Amino acid sequence: YDPSRGKEAAFRHPTEVLLRVLTEPATAANQALDAIETADLATAAAILTACPAAVQVPGTGPLIFAILALASGQPDQAMTAAETAAATATDLQRRAHHIRLSKLLAADDLTPEFRAGLTSIINQLKATPA
Repeated sequence: YDPSRGKEAAFRHPTEVLLRVLTEPATAANQALDAIETADLATAAAILTACPAAVQVPGTGPLIFAILALASGQPDQAMTAAETAAATATDLQRRAHHIRLSKLLAADDLTPEFRAGLTSIINQLKATPA
């Protein structure tokens, strides 16, 4: 992914949203998930850089970390984070994550390695009991 794309994308958000991303980890996590859903991993990475506490949001932060670790070629870290995400997410979060990641999986420009890792993450979310 191209990290410079995230910097440009961040300026398209209203100032109020940008301020909330900087100060509210849950808002930052939601914005990062929105970016992940559309395969804009650079924006997701930029959001985590702006609000590192977003990775601490239960069920969501570890998933964001997992996707970005996978994109950075760190599949072991990605799977460990995905396990944490699945274990700490509510059933509703797991279902929502499954939908978002399925949209990401449909992107045309994924590498075979990323696609395989993403499939494993999705399966981890589905396999974890409520």
